[in-house]
Amino acid sequence: MKRIIYFFIAGTIILSSCASTGKTDISREMRKELVKEDVKQTVESQKMMIRMNRIHLKRGGTMQIVPERNYIMIDGDLVRVNLAYIGRSYSIRPVAAINFLGKVYSREIEITKKGGYNISLEVGQGNEKFKIDMNISNEGYVNISVSNPMIDYIRYYGRLSSNNI
Repeated sequence: MKRIIYFFIAGTIILSSCASTGKTDISREMRKELVKEDVKQTVESQKMMIRMNRIHLKRGGTMQIVPERNYIMIDGDLVRVNLAYIGRSYSIRPVAAINFLGKVYSREIEITKKGGYNISLEVGQGNEKFKIDMNISNEGYVNISVSNPMIDYIRYYGRLSSNNI
């Protein structure tokens, strides 16, 4: 009787594992091509949302940050920046975050050899201007560096958010 129960349990496990390992509709190469095309359309439309999940500290090391609260949103010539900041402040008031709704004053887009993008933006609000350099891979991963005379140079790592990525 015990053998029958063991065979029944083993058979159930084997059948359930075989049922869950069915083939997917789209191959891996096709998914990569779809992601590349989606990244290309997102960059060309200049409507993108980049969620940051890691901050690279100036003196080495990285720190995880919450992507829902750390992002850069670009909609044509408007930009919304909400990023955590860890570093020195060269002004009277301490800086704990880079947070503003402003304009894109200048934009340079360059296509890399591997199919990614190098985007250089000068953004700001009023008298405060920030230089943001973005390296977007063709898979949608983004490295960002932010510089301003009032704060230390800082780097972020994140992912390009889109409907299909």
